[in-house]
Amino acid sequence: MEEQNNNINSLDETSATTSAKKSTTAGASLGVAIIIIVLLLGGLYFWANQQNGAARSYSSENTDLVSENDEPAAIESDLNAFDSAALDAQIDADMQAVQSEF
Repeated sequence: MEEQNNNINSLDETSATTSAKKSTTAGASLGVAIIIIVLLLGGLYFWANQQNGAARSYSSENTDLVSENDEPAAIESDLNAFDSAALDAQIDADMQAVQSEF
């Protein structure tokens, strides 16, 4: 009788260990699948933005106004030649474009 109880106890322990291993394997597989899905969605997001032209290159249109000279008089003349109103208008236009996208 005692031998049967020991066999039943060992079977219970074996089945508990097996189910614990199955749940650990399932959890790890689920975690890996979620990570792969997130990476794929991120890649698709960046690819779609690149295809839609959302990746813009910002280059200065007024580089010809700036001299290569670092003398104070040259710097002052560059500052006087700079049109801050045009910069403000461009910034406002860019902000409105960004806000209209949202």
